[in-house]
Amino acid sequence: MALNIKSLKPRGDGTTLVDSKDTYADLALDFSMDSPGGSNQLFAKSTKKDLKRSTDYEAISNSFTNIFNTSPGQKILNPGFGSDLRYYLFQPVNEETGKLIGDVILKSIKLYEPRVKIKDIMVTARPDQNEYQIDIYCLIPSLQNKSFKYNGTLTDQGVTSSY
Repeated sequence: MALNIKSLKPRGDGTTLVDSKDTYADLALDFSMDSPGGSNQLFAKSTKKDLKRSTDYEAISNSFTNIFNTSPGQKILNPGFGSDLRYYLFQPVNEETGKLIGDVILKSIKLYEPRVKIKDIMVTARPDQNEYQIDIYCLIPSLQNKSFKYNGTLTDQGVTSSY
């Protein structure tokens, strides 16, 4: 089922919500507000956007986080999507498990994120915190092969990023 979002279509004045200078633009599906809103905004003369969007690097970072936090079988229309990294939190937190996590990350990104070329993946075990630090270095061919670094932490809450 496709989403038909009217705010992404050209407006009467020819402008759109999506800026044409952005190579990639995704909707941030956490449905957080782009402006605070509130009752004082109810009768405002200008319309506020209610869906945030992520562009270029942020869109790719969000895609990585979605891949890492989705377990295969969770997406009904794409049951193979995801990487099930939480499984590894129940294994010993050490370098060997970190290497396995790195292999799963590489395979998942190659399969589900064609916008990037991986240069290096470093997974550092932190046994005292029961977590792994994930650093991914890649190039984005459609953005003139600019470098991109994704930083994430795998904990019992999933992967959180700070690209």
